[in-house]
Amino acid sequence: MQKLKELAYAGTVAYNVMMTLYAKLGYLEKLQSLMLEMEDKGIPGDVISYNILLNAYASVPDVTEMEKVLMKMEADPLLINWSPYTVVAKGYLKAGDIEKANESLKKCENRLKGKREKLGIDMLITLYTSMGKKDVSIVYGINTILVG
Repeated sequence: MQKLKELAYAGTVAYNVMMTLYAKLGYLEKLQSLMLEMEDKGIPGDVISYNILLNAYASVPDVTEMEKVLMKMEADPLLINWSPYTVVAKGYLKAGDIEKANESLKKCENRLKGKREKLGIDMLITLYTSMGKKDVSIVYGINTILVG
């Protein structure tokens, strides 16, 4: 990263590459410090930056940090769609909080209403069934998303 800074290539993309590396290695402290460094230097984080953070915290799971990242994403309409809610739901499930996972999936459903996003709908079905919800009402709800 230092060499990139010296060569003046230290933009969002370079930070995202380093953040991805740190996330894969499980270096959450370094990941967080890079995000803070970006903020200090006025380098804007983008949807990729925040998704890297969110996925890293959800995989541990560090629910507190995961929720902080989600709140930042929700504050900026350009950073949020249905996808972060599935990541957060997985984090909650890993932490054993079925109720909050369900709330996240409801938010995901709301973001998908009227859209035909196959991946989002597949994620909903997968996560609901992993929670043990295999009833007809889930399928009906997902059909409602498709119809609008």
